[in-house]
Amino acid sequence: STSMENLKKQFAFLQGDAAKGVFSYFALLTLPYASESAWLNIGSTLAGVKIEAQAGLGKTADEEVPLRLDFELAEGATLPLKLQYGEQLQGYFLIDKHSERLHSGHVVFGQGQATRFDVAGLKVDIRQPVFDLSEAVGAFAAKDSVGLPPLKEITIDAGQLIWQGKDLGAFDCRFQRHDQRWQGSIDAAMAKGYFTIPEQLGGGNRIKLDMDYLNLSAMDKFDLEATDEAVTELPLIDIDSRQLLWRSVDFGRLQLQTERLANGIHFKKIQMRGGNGQIDLTADWLKQAGGSATQVRGHLKMDGFGKFLSQLGYTDDIKETSADIQFRGGWRGGPHQFAMSALDGQLQLDLTDGRISSIEPGFGRLLGLIAMEQWVKRLSLDFSDIYREGLDFDQIKGRFRIKDGQAFTDDLTVDAVAATFNIDGLTNLVDKAVNLRVSVIPKSSGAVPIAGTIVGGIASIITQVVTDDYKEGYFFGSQYQLSGNWGNVEVTPLHDEDGLVNKTWRGLTNFDWLK
Repeated sequence: STSMENLKKQFAFLQGDAAKGVFSYFALLTLPYASESAWLNIGSTLAGVKIEAQAGLGKTADEEVPLRLDFELAEGATLPLKLQYGEQLQGYFLIDKHSERLHSGHVVFGQGQATRFDVAGLKVDIRQPVFDLSEAVGAFAAKDSVGLPPLKEITIDAGQLIWQGKDLGAFDCRFQRHDQRWQGSIDAAMAKGYFTIPEQLGGGNRIKLDMDYLNLSAMDKFDLEATDEAVTELPLIDIDSRQLLWRSVDFGRLQLQTERLANGIHFKKIQMRGGNGQIDLTADWLKQAGGSATQVRGHLKMDGFGKFLSQLGYTDDIKETSADIQFRGGWRGGPHQFAMSALDGQLQLDLTDGRISSIEPGFGRLLGLIAMEQWVKRLSLDFSDIYREGLDFDQIKGRFRIKDGQAFTDDLTVDAVAATFNIDGLTNLVDKAVNLRVSVIPKSSGAVPIAGTIVGGIASIITQVVTDDYKEGYFFGSQYQLSGNWGNVEVTPLHDEDGLVNKTWRGLTNFDWLK
């Protein structure tokens, strides 16, 4: 019988308060017949010992867990020790005979066989169905007090990895220390690929990631708030990832490079390049007196922009279309603290060849009824195109000023098939709602419901005295108020603002079926 206190006196590397108590054991000494080594085998049920450790390794004093220690009494500077603790833990250690400290060891937590590891340090293999990494990191943080050698290799193969109480899913990661750097691979929901991480993260040292994919949505489970205070101390990072995923959307290849600033980090290159387009960004993450701030400049060029917005779950209103968008602005906080309600900046928009699907049929009905060439179909009682939901456009172009998530424009132009729309007002990017005034200007005299010869004569006279824009807006224009949530926009005619010809025509043809 012995106690943990006696063992700590005997073996210098057994320090700490993880194990307490008194227990019985047996010892078997095997002497060699010829040139073989002698062995000392020690076994115990550890009844009477309380062990405080993470799930699967801890036990109460009343519980019995078999422990076996096999010492190889061989010549040399180190004493080999094989350890078996229950069914979950194995170890193969080399004890320095002179200092009575651990020289090296291979520890297997889970399935697998511990083997001899001659390099000074620890090799740890963790193979568990469920593993709490944050709990293990906390326990190992006190390694200096128990005299353990430094980690050299780590393998984590978990069916379910837990970090700070959050399930990160299946996780397979391998680390190896080499030339003051950690090198390895990761295969998990958040990322797959290879990495290099320097031991010292300050100065010009860089983390380098060469990834098959990065999944930003899976990284939402990490608590990044503490990085806001340490922005000037954060490491530099270079990333090359074949895929960047967010909300199940593939943004294409990501290339990211950073530089250090006196008060933060400069992202000199953030490029996402896919089959349909490209996004180029630069950014500054700065430490300021009231906290950190992020400033961004970006340019997006993309075909199929409507599908892209739909995949992100942002809006289904835009169909097809090619996009050319430039943005500059920022928000209080780090990049991970982006909020639409805090966004300030300017955006220049240029969309071509698309459709806005949420414009209610009444708005499309307006365009159908003012097009003269469509009246033949009306006489045949063919109104099918009027009820097609949406508004086809050749181009949408304009600028927005954004403050606290509210986007204001006074020069947004929609070049549609039958008319041009000039739009000004507010778009609430947080609530996804609009409050806009729209001026509708037919593109030709054939787009008003009056006999072509009459309109042609009027247009000929007008052309001699005013410009085309004034002619179309003053004589043939209409105005509407758009309000409500995206996908359910209400269109209200502002008849008092109609052009002269429209007012006259409405007075002459005030039929209920046109309302």
